[in-house]
Amino acid sequence: MPPTLYVSSVTSSSILLHWKPGDSGSAPISSYTLNYRRTQGELEEITLPRRVTSYELQVSGSGVGACGSCWQIRIVENCGY
Repeated sequence: MPPTLYVSSVTSSSILLHWKPGDSGSAPISSYTLNYRRTQGELEEITLPRRVTSYELQVSGSGVGACGSCWQIRIVENCGY
């Protein structure tokens, strides 16, 4: 089961994300990969440490702020020893 992603707040310059880890079975989580893009924008990716369960995505430098824009955001657990 994948992690559950929540949007906690949105401002003109950022999107605050939180997530609950999913069920990775017996394999430990080694990190998370956050994928995001504005609709019709280029896909970007950030790797986050395994103990992190929130992230503030800064979007002010990308032309248009977070408010009033459509975003595609997903988080994936990376498992391994």
